[in-house]
Amino acid sequence: MKGAMLLAAGMLLLTACDSGTVERDEVSSTRVVMRADAPIPPGTVPRGTIADRATEAAPPQDLAGAAAAGRARYAIFCTPCHGAAGEGDGPIVRRGFPAPPSLQVGKAREAGAEQIVAVITHGQGRMVPMADRVLPAERWAIAAYVKALQAQGSARPPGEPAR
Repeated sequence: MKGAMLLAAGMLLLTACDSGTVERDEVSSTRVVMRADAPIPPGTVPRGTIADRATEAAPPQDLAGAAAAGRARYAIFCTPCHGAAGEGDGPIVRRGFPAPPSLQVGKAREAGAEQIVAVITHGQGRMVPMADRVLPAERWAIAAYVKALQAQGSARPPGEPAR
């Protein structure tokens, strides 16, 4: 008796499910589909992916001022791998992880702030994307700080007192 009731309840539940025979185009939905490439409608305030892309696309007005703010963010997010001077000798390298490229030579030195922001956002090589950890404005600040590091050379990070 109990088995028959369970079977009947199961059949009832199955008949209530969507069979998938109705074309999806004919079904209206109240859910909003978010598309990253959709244009921003007039009179609205962008949020989420569109807002992030807009922030990534435009550097801050004062990159020199952003470098000061970028120092703290660099210390948190970049120093473990790249080291304080950007030489690729951070603490994790001393513990056996592969060394990242130095930010003081080669392509990294020639890269513009926009390229540095793109690498922070999307990752490159062994570097994972940091977009979920670092806000777009902070990415620009880190890029400005990296450019200041490169301008000073590898002697010591800008703003750090001489020893």
